[in-house]
Amino acid sequence: MTAETTETAMLKARRFAGILSSESSGVMATMRQNSRWALSGMASYGYGEPEEPADDPMLEEFKAMRRRLFTWRNWDEVSPIAYLAPFLQVVRSVETSGPITGMALSAVHKVLKHGLISEHNPDAAEAMHCIADAVTLCRFEATDPDHDDVVLSKILHVLLESVRCPTGALLSDDDVCNIVQACYRIGHQSGKESALLRNLSRHTLREIVQSVFGRLPRLSDAVEHRGHHIDAPAPPPRVSTEGAVDGD
Repeated sequence: MTAETTETAMLKARRFAGILSSESSGVMATMRQNSRWALSGMASYGYGEPEEPADDPMLEEFKAMRRRLFTWRNWDEVSPIAYLAPFLQVVRSVETSGPITGMALSAVHKVLKHGLISEHNPDAAEAMHCIADAVTLCRFEATDPDHDDVVLSKILHVLLESVRCPTGALLSDDDVCNIVQACYRIGHQSGKESALLRNLSRHTLREIVQSVFGRLPRLSDAVEHRGHHIDAPAPPPRVSTEGAVDGD
């Protein structure tokens, strides 16, 4: 690795760490405005600080991640789950309020938007699955319809970006189906959704469909490159000696 490449990698690491540091600070600050976390130990804003009294498990996850954040040098070798886990835990939790969940969703959206998850990372596919799984199953305490719509709109933005970003190609078929179903439910499940939320849901679905089908030419090229034709018939099943089809 040349000196220029090393310097570029270090600058990228500092930029990515700065993004996560800022986003985690925002989530932790919002959590501490809630009575459930108001009495927890004060947040740490760095690493290598003195030990503090035991904190809430979700806050401890953020603090542990922040202590490691600026020690990571080669970002392509860092498992995305290491820095995504605290945010996704908040997204999944039924105990968090809408504002807290919204902050965590905004953080995940920024991670996807700024390309923190590299296509070349060996754990990228797992990370994208975890994002899709957590966001499609997002739960939060309802407050009032207007504030809830803000959180639901953020869910739609994250789901769209998860499909549209370069690493969205790593999502499985099941993940994409779950994303489409979640987007539809948000805008059309109860029949009482606001017009804005319904329109945003429809727009998100259109963008997802365009993004998925826009990748078909590349998929076709990849299949042909491996020596197969996309329309080639499947090989006949191999029958075992007992008469059962292998693989069933």
